[in-house]
Amino acid sequence: MTAHRATARSARWPLLSRLRLAARAVVLWLDRVIERRNQRLALAELTDEQLEDIGLTRRDVERECRPFWKR
Repeated sequence: MTAHRATARSARWPLLSRLRLAARAVVLWLDRVIERRNQRLALAELTDEQLEDIGLTRRDVERECRPFWKR
């Protein structure tokens, strides 16, 4: 392997590392979004009595479950 090839290869590694980190950050963010969505769906399925036990009203749940662009 020539010195030029070795330099080109080592120059790619930081880029690949950054891409891997960025991809991992996107996957973690998406995982959090999906988890929050699932929690909101579970919250919406609770009865009024169950909501009262945890100190929420149906209106609170509707507000929380509304898409962010409709708030």
